Amino acid sequence: MYTKLEPQPPCVTRGQKEERCKEMKFAVIYDSETGNTQKIAFEIYDAIGYRDKELLNLNEDDEIPDADVYFVGFPIHRRNCSLKIVECLEKIET
Repeated sequence: MYTKLEPQPPCVTRGQKEERCKEMKFAVIYDSETGNTQKIAFEIYDAIGYRDKELLNLNEDDEIPDADVYFVGFPIHRRNCSLKIVECLEKIET
């Protein structure tokens, strides 16, 4: 038996206040070969309801923006992420 969860703003589900989300910076980073990951990255970017957000295509730029929350997308048809994604993840400070 499955319980349907109601959608919640991203920070509320983590117990943070909505006001804190407004102060956060978001980054959507992607590597796309066929355009499918790019479409999803655009949808995620558009769905982020806050102004402080960036969209980065690793095929065009590799300067990783500073952010509080990162969404990272990559093709899965090779069963592993690309070297670009590995290098990107290594640059992100935790």
